[in-house]
Amino acid sequence: MSTRKISVLSSFIRDRLHRHRALHGSSASSSSVPPLIIGMQGPQGSGKTTITSQLMKACSTSTDPLRLACISLDDLYLPYAGLTAVARANPTNKLLSGRGQPGTHDLPLGHKILGELKAINDGGGHRIVELPIFDKSLHDGKGDRSSETVRVSTPPRLDVLLFEGWCLGFEAFKEEAQLKKMYEETQRRTGAGTSEQKPYFLSHPLEDLLAINVHLRELSQALYPYLDAFVKLVPSSSSPPPSSSSPSSSASPRDLSQVFTWRTQAERAMKASNGGKGMTDEQVVQFVARYMPGYELWDQESGGGMEEARHEWRFHEKGASVQLGLGKDRELLWLDLGEGRVEERPES
Repeated sequence: MSTRKISVLSSFIRDRLHRHRALHGSSASSSSVPPLIIGMQGPQGSGKTTITSQLMKACSTSTDPLRLACISLDDLYLPYAGLTAVARANPTNKLLSGRGQPGTHDLPLGHKILGELKAINDGGGHRIVELPIFDKSLHDGKGDRSSETVRVSTPPRLDVLLFEGWCLGFEAFKEEAQLKKMYEETQRRTGAGTSEQKPYFLSHPLEDLLAINVHLRELSQALYPYLDAFVKLVPSSSSPPPSSSSPSSSASPRDLSQVFTWRTQAERAMKASNGGKGMTDEQVVQFVARYMPGYELWDQESGGGMEEARHEWRFHEKGASVQLGLGKDRELLWLDLGEGRVEERPES
């Protein structure tokens, strides 16, 4: 794991925590300040779990130690029975045939847990929040909620909660007509006789994508209000986008082909540690392909001239978000700190 990544993100966390405490009119010693909740978005296999683990260790062992906890959007998937029920209720929508897309998460549970974590420092008393665990190795890789949980308790005070997920921060189109317009314009632009490659979302009927758009709006309404700041991991093979305080740029340096490689590596590593339980490489490719419409349509990085059609990016505040461009080996290629500060090859 790059020490530069952890150093940058540790500094970002401490800066946002200082502002967060100031906003609540509390000193660093106050035990009643709610934890700072930082969202982190990155595609499958980009290293979110490793980064959060390293951040928790780095921040807890510094000269000014902080207490961090982490929850993953993946752990908020519906149980296997719930996922099966969603698939049966939407037999023609391949995007809902298994876990992954908005519509397959337990939003009431997520809303409840984030609310409990936000209030975990209230009053300085003893509080316990049980975080679910989703075991992706069960049911031949389809996954199920584990009977085990992760316990977060106070005291001592919880300073920061890291909330990571592959589609966290994605924004729904405001109106169905806007998504329909993009779909139809892309069909014309990539039709017969054209050289432009068709995006993955065109392999799905428009009505299926409209259903995911509704589910994404529901997810954002249930979970995003708890977020105080944001970190974005961008699979990249080029220089950074024009500097911006928001990750929405039509000149995107994204390289989504890396996601297939990263996710295959992650699945192989999991199978090596659990006795071979999980998906085959071919199943991983099919699995990741089901996620691609999310990156193409609803990621703020997707651009495509439709930025105005999505809800406004929530972290325009100065210094509230940071982007890290990652190369094929997850090395740090560029860093966008917002506020006009962009670094190329920050590890060289």
